[in-house]
Amino acid sequence: MASILLERVWLTLASDTSQSLALLTTGDKSFVDAISGEVRSYAAGRERLITTPTRKIGVQVSVAIMPKEYATLNAWAGQVVLYRDENGTRLWSVYLGTPWKSLVTYGTSWRQVDLAIQAVTYSEAV
Repeated sequence: MASILLERVWLTLASDTSQSLALLTTGDKSFVDAISGEVRSYAAGRERLITTPTRKIGVQVSVAIMPKEYATLNAWAGQVVLYRDENGTRLWSVYLGTPWKSLVTYGTSWRQVDLAIQAVTYSEAV
């Protein structure tokens, strides 16, 4: 039996679904699914958990891209995109930055970009 190993993630711009990127992953993906909240300190050393009835869902992924793809990815920062991967994960999401480092591979100028993608359920422009 033959099998195919897909090591890509796909981003599609929500405002224009004809624009899409297929990005090569360079490592593991880290998924986040947690309730929103924090622990606050009070008088006499008491600690209290404060939560809200929401969930934070997202993924952190590293991708290898060429400078032309980086320009597109950077232009999409802050806009709603559809994130998909080989496991069937589908998130309407946003990322706010595109930090990168240089990868020297066979004389080409690849960049490794670490994306912190956060799922969104509603977008309100101000």
